[in-house]
Amino acid sequence: MPRTPVLILCALAIGACSGTTSPTAPCTRDCGAHGACVIAGGHESCLCQLGYTGDGCAACSAGFVAQGQSCAKDPCSPNPCTRPHQGVCAPAATGFACVCDADAQDYDGDGACRPTCAAAVAAPGGYEPQSCDDSSGAPLFTGVRTCEMVVRFDPGPGAAFGSVSLPGEWNGWDKTAAMAKQADGSFLATVTLAPGHYAYKLYDPAKDAWFEDPRNPFYKWVDGLRNSRLIVEDCAQPYLRLVHQPEVDAGTVTFRVQYVDGKSGAGLGAAGVTVTRNGAGLGGSFDAATGVLTVSDQGLARGKVAYHVAAADSAGRAARRLYVPVWVEDRPFDWHDAVLYFAMTDRFANGNPSNDAPVAGVDPKANWQGGDFAGLRQKIESGYFDELGINAIWVSSIGMNTGRAGAGDFGPGAAYHSYWPIATGWTADNQLPGVQPTDPHFGTLDEFKAVVQAAHARGIRILVDLVANHVHEDSPLWTHHQADNPAWFNLPKDVCQDSSWAHPITCWFAGYLPDFDHRNYVVLETILEHARWIVEETDIDGFRLDAVKHMVDDFTYSMRGRLDRALRFTGERFYMVGETFTGEGEDDLLARYVAPEQLDGQFDFPLYWQVLSALLREERDLKALEGMTRTNDGRYGDFAIMSTFMGNHDVCRALSHADGKFADMWC
Repeated sequence: MPRTPVLILCALAIGACSGTTSPTAPCTRDCGAHGACVIAGGHESCLCQLGYTGDGCAACSAGFVAQGQSCAKDPCSPNPCTRPHQGVCAPAATGFACVCDADAQDYDGDGACRPTCAAAVAAPGGYEPQSCDDSSGAPLFTGVRTCEMVVRFDPGPGAAFGSVSLPGEWNGWDKTAAMAKQADGSFLATVTLAPGHYAYKLYDPAKDAWFEDPRNPFYKWVDGLRNSRLIVEDCAQPYLRLVHQPEVDAGTVTFRVQYVDGKSGAGLGAAGVTVTRNGAGLGGSFDAATGVLTVSDQGLARGKVAYHVAAADSAGRAARRLYVPVWVEDRPFDWHDAVLYFAMTDRFANGNPSNDAPVAGVDPKANWQGGDFAGLRQKIESGYFDELGINAIWVSSIGMNTGRAGAGDFGPGAAYHSYWPIATGWTADNQLPGVQPTDPHFGTLDEFKAVVQAAHARGIRILVDLVANHVHEDSPLWTHHQADNPAWFNLPKDVCQDSSWAHPITCWFAGYLPDFDHRNYVVLETILEHARWIVEETDIDGFRLDAVKHMVDDFTYSMRGRLDRALRFTGERFYMVGETFTGEGEDDLLARYVAPEQLDGQFDFPLYWQVLSALLREERDLKALEGMTRTNDGRYGDFAIMSTFMGNHDVCRALSHADGKFADMWC
């Protein structure tokens, strides 16, 4: 055997490539039944058959599993189990078996896994201890709504707690209010409180240590200290709950929703439980005995459908509308495969000149240009994005902005970029005076919904810019709350550039952009409800969160917690990518916000600066870029879905850099 091919084979084989025996023929190393002894590079080695590894080729390599005395391709890699609540793959003698998730069951034996009662009742941050029966295979709540709340603390494996207390605002921060220890090592406490938001902490008497509830994403500040926040809803209100994740099969979507009566037991109102699909009425089968509406929607084309379920009791108390988004597609979408296009709405396509309204006295370069929702929809329907290979579109913030000009770095400018909002806080239940939910330069709310539906029909995801750090001074929130106590805004005014960005959390981007104080939970709730309303009303798929590093960490935790609650059991995770403008070497700042409990990823500015320097400005060689990418690839963990880019609206144009128009990377 020629020497070079042997070296290549040895490098590719997963068996050992080092030996200490004589390099002369014949090769005497014992490589077992699944390997062959070869001499390479002066050493005896084992060249293992596909699927085997180790010194004697006796172990199974990655992607293979032991079956008897042999290694067979692992039938669970990649995981073929994609049915709702049934994502655990177990190798079997004849292939594999898909079994229920740890928090799911198939008690009725119909082959479909659905949540257990324990999973259906429990929720992070406090939950109502509702009576539940899952013996039928579906976790069905029984009786009327309870007025109690349960706080549960699970220390996790390896953590030793003899006792834990639950001091909070409702008991005068009593450190002796002990939680009951459970057989599994967790601690429970049940409290009955009026509707509201209550601060609390957990307390370890053995260590005299106070700490936040690690599974609660919501916070409340009291006297300058952050605490966990218990949200107690009005138990007199009925509510709607998704019983299990929607099941999709050959264009048919099936799911069940249960109506749970309020504490008074008024009963379901005459209108019953109603459901719509993309705004159009849809029927269902209602079981009055269990309060369950079963929806079986057939003949659906590929794309996304948004179901909304509504109900009220006989006294007219309405349940919060339930939102159930479902994708009908051949294979699950993976955000790792997303190709994202930023369509700055005003600068993209003018589909309706009747809504053009530039601001007088502003240079056209800094003024409204006429791009709108109609133009964006027309481009989507023409196949423009399909031809580019785009499967995700990032759209400017849709909310209404000030109609006035503001001072900018290069003179007066208009709010065409949509970062001077006045509609923040707008919901169907909180319609701000004199404000529309979408910017009239872009079009109506219905026109934006048409954009989303056109994109979804082509399998394209839609992300919307969410501006949550500030509002424009024309906002009703500033007009009505600038003097509130507790404060809604960071006062006195501290313009960021005037203080050289020394106080990034509290400074104002400009003198006309009041900066929210997110430590006031009322402010935070106003923004969270506005964001939730956008998601549920328009059926978008993600947010690009603006100015993440300029807000307290509470914001990203609470935003994720609020959206997870809204999408519970739908099977959909709402994608959130952050904008944390950094220079080189500031990856730690990006990483602190990326986690399952916060953001899915961030725009990778540290990588951008390397790419800019090496590929566009040709100031560094490719070895520097290679070294950085090797480190960067695993920097944010396996969970992260970072966004790589060659340029965006926050930096100078990539082609201008390549053309040598700027003296340095920062222009």
